[in-house]
Amino acid sequence: MQAPKTPKLVMPRPTLPEIKKLVDVAPTARDKAIILMMVDTGFRKGELAGIRLTDVNWEARTIKVWGKGAKERVGKFSDTAERYLRDHLASYRPNGNIWGLNYYGIASMLSRLEKATGITCNPHSFRRAWAIESIKSGVNLLDVQVLGGWDDLEMVKRYAREVNSEDAISRYRPLMQST
Repeated sequence: MQAPKTPKLVMPRPTLPEIKKLVDVAPTARDKAIILMMVDTGFRKGELAGIRLTDVNWEARTIKVWGKGAKERVGKFSDTAERYLRDHLASYRPNGNIWGLNYYGIASMLSRLEKATGITCNPHSFRRAWAIESIKSGVNLLDVQVLGGWDDLEMVKRYAREVNSEDAISRYRPLMQST
């Protein structure tokens, strides 16, 4: 007798409109930059908390972090995240990480935002949102794996379960299109 199949749980994550609302509600440029950096890069909470000014490449709009297992990886951030980060750094001179918060402080800030908005926004929910939205927008699973710092594709495949046929068809281009 085969064991019954268990349902695959869909873990909560903020949607893109909810992320926009969180950024709008966040009280400071620092908090807005933190949210956007998590969504743009998929960085883990500890990776984000460890960012120093010397890790930021403004020209390429990338940040180097040290991830799980002492692995170096790089994330790319948006012009919007850059704007808020520059606003934050205009009034804050880092002596350590660029935020002035450790990872508990980041989690606490997000918890306050979640209470204020009712939107799920713990640190891992943004990583989940980054992975799912990257896959939905057509980023190759291997690229998501590398950018996310996973050793294998298993976790990426879990996130890919949320991609449906409508997502796939929106990116598909017929092979024999008439010219």
